[in-house]
Amino acid sequence: MSTRPAALSQSTLTAGRRHDHAGFIAAAWQKSIEAFIETGRRLIDARKELAHGEFLAMIKNDLPFGEDTAERLIKIARDPRLSNSAHGRILPPSWRTLFELTKLNDEQFDRLVAAGVIRADMQRWEIEDLASGPSSLPWSRKAFRAWYSRCYGRGVAGWMPAADRGRHITTQNSAGR
Repeated sequence: MSTRPAALSQSTLTAGRRHDHAGFIAAAWQKSIEAFIETGRRLIDARKELAHGEFLAMIKNDLPFGEDTAERLIKIARDPRLSNSAHGRILPPSWRTLFELTKLNDEQFDRLVAAGVIRADMQRWEIEDLASGPSSLPWSRKAFRAWYSRCYGRGVAGWMPAADRGRHITTQNSAGR
């Protein structure tokens, strides 16, 4: 026999669902990449299920982030490249950096993965200006300079194509004179 009252008001049911969604979403927020994707998916589910106005009220009153963050997490969850398990180990564990990756087209994304620019330790600023506009370069000058500095600053010359290694050595030798 059920202990639940026979007649619950619609507002009681909505408040219960809202509370349940808020609990699930807040718990997912505490994890990493998979959690960001799960959080976005739960936001998508909540948006579909909750009555008009309840979704935004839930974000405003019940969640540890705001509407802008919720929209970004939804975009992350909808991006199939970020939920592709083949990319999981190279993706940065930052929802803000993941959001910047959603702005790349498939060709840019694939080139940056192949070039090693998209990696677990990348920073948001390395990708931000890439997504801001079209470019004939596989990555922005700012991201390239950061990558080049990181590689050569640590003495990892093998990452640069052979044709460019000689220029780097020549430039270094010339600078020392």
